[in-house]
Amino acid sequence: MKVDWERLRVFRRVALYALFGIAAYVTALAICFPYGRVKDMAIAMAAQAGYDAEIDSAGAAFPFGVAFTDIRVRSRTSGANGKPMQFHLDSARAPFLPVILSGGNAVDVVVNGFGGRIALGAESRKGGPMHYRVRVDDVNLAQVPGPRESWNLPVTGVLHLFANLDARTDRFADSTGEIEFNCAACTVGDGKAAVKFGGSNPFLAAGLTLPRVRLGDFAGRVAIEKGVARAEGVAIKSGDAEVTLEGEVLLRDPFAHSAVNAYLRFKLGDAMLRSASAIASVLQVAGAPGLRPDGFYGLRFAGPIAGLQVMLSPSSPVGPGPGPSRMGARSAVVPSAATGSPAPAPAAPPPGPVVAPPPAAPPLAPEAPVSVPPPPPTPPPTPPPPPTPPPPVAVAAPEEDQPAAPPPPDSPPPDTEAVLVPPIRGSPPEGARIRPRGSGPGPGLPGGAPGGAAPGSGPTPTPTTPAQSSGDLEPPPAPTE
Repeated sequence: MKVDWERLRVFRRVALYALFGIAAYVTALAICFPYGRVKDMAIAMAAQAGYDAEIDSAGAAFPFGVAFTDIRVRSRTSGANGKPMQFHLDSARAPFLPVILSGGNAVDVVVNGFGGRIALGAESRKGGPMHYRVRVDDVNLAQVPGPRESWNLPVTGVLHLFANLDARTDRFADSTGEIEFNCAACTVGDGKAAVKFGGSNPFLAAGLTLPRVRLGDFAGRVAIEKGVARAEGVAIKSGDAEVTLEGEVLLRDPFAHSAVNAYLRFKLGDAMLRSASAIASVLQVAGAPGLRPDGFYGLRFAGPIAGLQVMLSPSSPVGPGPGPSRMGARSAVVPSAATGSPAPAPAAPPPGPVVAPPPAAPPLAPEAPVSVPPPPPTPPPTPPPPPTPPPPVAVAAPEEDQPAAPPPPDSPPPDTEAVLVPPIRGSPPEGARIRPRGSGPGPGLPGGAPGGAAPGSGPTPTPTTPAQSSGDLEPPPAPTE
């Protein structure tokens, strides 16, 4: 095979130009990039979160990134021990490439501190999706802030942790994932620091001094589904203590507002209580509100993460989860065929509070009979008043062919009386007298009463006949001498 030296020289020339350009870019980036400005931005971001940060130096990180060294962080608020939370990090590195490719929505940070290494990857866009990844390797819990500042509780051990959180939206309430952790050679307490549990118990107001309790090696898992993080199989059993954690955390936005509802059951071993008689006496007096029927003591964690409250409680507010009904509880002993030992009887349920019956009411003394006077006689009913006679009613004039009503028997005989009637045909002479003919009432005079008077009110005048109503009038007679 014949080598084309001319083509090889062209390829070498292009590769050398590319390498020179990359070297020039990296050199210019290291010299001209405003790392001081990036350091100021990091300090400002910490101040917005409520922390005062100091960064010794900022420089370039291979291949494309920024690195901070000698970082000191101090909180602006004090913890349970009256001191602010503070910690120190050896270095932190953030590459530029994820930020550039995601348009500023993703970041990767690697921190060297607390005796180990912490890698954090986060990507969050408005409206989703959201991804968080955390990996912790060989971190010394004695250097990690939190338990000592929050409860003044010394904790030691080496922690390994992996957490993965994904969501289709940008809300923690819609996230799913898991958290797996394990701790090696863990201990709690040092026999000097007084643990502050909070609450209103006067015996715990000054704190409870815990001896050095060796927890040994243990592991656990937290499953996250639809915004609910639930503990699974978190149990510790050693010669000094037995501890079981159960409960859940309702994830909210922002994360500091997530609601915690967890319950911790613990019991110190007999050897530990014999060597620390003071803690046994304190538990019998101050821990009495949290003493359970099974000999364990209960601690309840409730409230948001930003203001978590810890209180003694003999009962768990958490229902059984998908795992065993009581995580960390001893499993029932199954009798073997070789020994034939009977299975232990199940433990009786804890007795409920005894309610005293109400005191019986004293018997009532018999009362003397009371004489009641007879009621007064009922008065006779008042007779109703006599009905009012109806007013006289005018009777319409009967027809001409009907006979006139006879006069009442007590009335005087009819007499001729002058009656003035309205003129029918022409005007009669003044003082004309009507000649009595017939007995019927004249037209227009009801009941024969003069001027429309009611019947019986006076003498009945002699009615006129049709001839008289036609104008049969006579002149008055001449006076007699």
